[in-house]
Amino acid sequence: MATLRFEFPPPGELGGPVVVPYVDDVALTELIDRFELAEGMSPAGVLTAA
Repeated sequence: MATLRFEFPPPGELGGPVVVPYVDDVALTELIDRFELAEGMSPAGVLTAA
């Protein structure tokens, strides 16, 4: 069974609260990036040459 946990790092540049979900000790944002790359997509925030 997968484990889910949340990390609360210090506030970012904008000063708001930050919550980072983890699934099996991998940040959810990392899992999303891996999926998007595997599907030929560009992860959010990554610019590609046109």
